[in-house]
Amino acid sequence: MTAGSRYASKVRSRNRGGGLDGMAGLEGRLDDLIDAASDLSPAWPEIGKVWSDREERVFATGSFGRWAPLKVVTVLQKLRDGATSEPLVHTGILKHELTSATPRSQGPRFAVYGPARGAVIDYAKFHVRGQGVPQRHPVPRLTPTERRRMVEKISDHLAVNGARR
Repeated sequence: MTAGSRYASKVRSRNRGGGLDGMAGLEGRLDDLIDAASDLSPAWPEIGKVWSDREERVFATGSFGRWAPLKVVTVLQKLRDGATSEPLVHTGILKHELTSATPRSQGPRFAVYGPARGAVIDYAKFHVRGQGVPQRHPVPRLTPTERRRMVEKISDHLAVNGARR
C-alpha cells in the first residue's frame, strides 16, 4: 500500500466514522498525532532559537561564571590583534558556529546544533579538555529548564499538528 492510498483509506474511514464522535474520531486524532510525531522537523526552527539563545547566554556570562578569567597578557594580546577580550572569542568562528539557530544536520526525528563538521575551530578541543589553556567548555550540559523549554517546543508542535481538526 502506498502512502497516498494509505492516507486515502484514513480519510474514508474518518468520513464513515461520523466526525469526531466515537472510536473513529479518536482513531483519527491518534493518526494525526502519529503523523506529527513521525516528522518533528517543523519544530527545529523553534528548538534552534532556544539553542541559539542559550549559547549566547553561555558566551555572555562566561558559562554562567564557570570560565576562568583571561590572564592580563592574553587580554593585551587579543586587543593588539584587534579581537574582543571575551574568552573563547578571537576570530568569532567558534561563537558564530555555536550560536547558529540552524541545525548542522537534521532529519524527521533529530536535529544537531553546533559547529559544522570541518569548521576551522580545532583549538576548541584544547579548551574543552583544558590542555595548555584553562578548561572552558563552550557547550555545557543543558539545564533542566533548558531541556524543559525544548520539550515544550516539541509538545507545541505535536499539539498543533497532532490535533488538526
